[in-house]
Amino acid sequence: MSRLLRLGSRGPDVSEVQSALNRAGGSRLPPLGADGIFGQKTHARVQEFQRSKGLAVDGIVGPMTRRALGLPAGAVPVPVPGGGGGGSGQTDDVVAKVVSATKSAHSTWRASATFHGVTIMASTAIGNAGCLSGPNLGPLIQGISASIGPNGHIAKAAADGIGASFASFQGGVTIAALPWYPSFASVPLPAAPPTPNIPTPLAASSTNSGAITSSGVLQSAMSGRLAVPVPGADAKFAAIASQVAAYFSSWLAGAQIRNVLGQGPVPTFAPPFIPVGPVVNGSTLPGGGHFF
Repeated sequence: MSRLLRLGSRGPDVSEVQSALNRAGGSRLPPLGADGIFGQKTHARVQEFQRSKGLAVDGIVGPMTRRALGLPAGAVPVPVPGGGGGGSGQTDDVVAKVVSATKSAHSTWRASATFHGVTIMASTAIGNAGCLSGPNLGPLIQGISASIGPNGHIAKAAADGIGASFASFQGGVTIAALPWYPSFASVPLPAAPPTPNIPTPLAASSTNSGAITSSGVLQSAMSGRLAVPVPGADAKFAAIASQVAAYFSSWLAGAQIRNVLGQGPVPTFAPPFIPVGPVVNGSTLPGGGHFF
């Protein structure tokens, strides 16, 4: 059964609830970031939702609140075809496994993805497609969602498809002359020190968001990577694609590019004659944690 979620809870199931609250609409509070952390903002949104549905306003996400959000109240075991009737305990939960693993893999990606090849001219940052890199989600998902029997083929195809789609999204991120470093327009030093960028929406820099927000694109990517025919695979891919697309759509709607450290030389600095000038051919420093 699903665990009770409350203040202090963490994990993919919290991200799932946060995304569901955003989809529910009708809130007077700001949208939640699907970060998997049950903090005060999530607590307030849960209470608001419970109040609107006539539920007990305790801020705890249990079976009734999950049902009202349109989420499964608990995991229901389904026998694996061919698994035998001897009570082996094997269950067909590949959809839940892959969705949960995708959220965990994406959390790993967010912590380590970095920008490179970005040029800074005065206050402006410019980065072409491919300037964002991060770990491949496919192997991460597959490792976390290890499954059994015929579901192993489904899990691998889903992981590879999601990984390829996310790589396509990642490759389409560009930095189109964004005013990231205002102070670099006039620097009274021979070089500007490492400085964080002005936070900007990730969605505004994405040229291929449909690769991860379209359930149809995701489902096609998974289906095309299934190595052997598996009965019921299309239905499972559709269920996975729907939930993964909803998760990425919610994340992308609020994601901000932040803490990208920029630095660069100031060629015109030649005291005492010209003590102030702009950064020319500056660059960003490698690092992670650039996304909420």
